[in-house]
Amino acid sequence: MSRVIKRRFMYARQPRPDMASDCSERLNWEFFKYIWSYPIIRRPVILEKLSQVTPNHQVIILRKPTEVRDFFPNIFHYSDLLN
Repeated sequence: MSRVIKRRFMYARQPRPDMASDCSERLNWEFFKYIWSYPIIRRPVILEKLSQVTPNHQVIILRKPTEVRDFFPNIFHYSDLLN
C-alpha cells in the first residue's frame, strides 16, 4: 500500500514511465480494497495454482523489489542457455 501512495506522489500530474501514455492511474476505493485483500484472498489461490505446475516448468517467486531487480539480468542469461 505504501508503494502505491509513494508512486502517486512521485508521478503527480504526469504519466508514469512504466505505463502507456493513454492509461491513467486511478486510485479509488475498489483499487485499495484489491491491494489490501490480495495477500489474504488472491495470493493463496495463485500459489495453489502454481504448486500444480508440471515438473518440467520452473516457478520463480520474487518477493522483494531487490529480488526483481537482481533477477532480470539473469533472464537473458538463462534464455541464452536454452537456445
